[in-house]
Amino acid sequence: MLALAQRFNQTILAAADTPLHIIGVADTGTPIAAAIATHCAQMRPGIEVWLSIINTRAPENIIHSPEPTTFGKLRTIVVDNAINTGSTMLQVLEILRTKNIPVDLVVKMIDYQDEDERQINLKIKNAFGVEVKSLFTYEEVGTAFRPQIV
Repeated sequence: MLALAQRFNQTILAAADTPLHIIGVADTGTPIAAAIATHCAQMRPGIEVWLSIINTRAPENIIHSPEPTTFGKLRTIVVDNAINTGSTMLQVLEILRTKNIPVDLVVKMIDYQDEDERQINLKIKNAFGVEVKSLFTYEEVGTAFRPQIV
């Protein structure tokens, strides 16, 4: 997890000096988001880092640490391990929109660099105005991590 957090810090937050709100998508994005939030807090002393977890199976139970009134003042980043069909991420972004939590960026672990993924990322961008970034490319992690969509 440390390697993920370090890559996040290098690629996503290189110049960020604003308070962060990291939202992990339960269950797969939770450990990644926790590692990222912990690492960012350690590497950027004096910059607030908030961690929330959202569960699409129980959207009323978003567990968040910042007060809702501060959401607009934070750079909010949603974290998940992967986006395969896009349905979970679209649902997460819709839940956050209905709760008036603005999202600045979506981060996932691996960019599979295929047309299906590009279409999903475009759908997310068009529907919510949010860019999707990856921490690693498919070539960096190898073929063993490619999930099979059935």
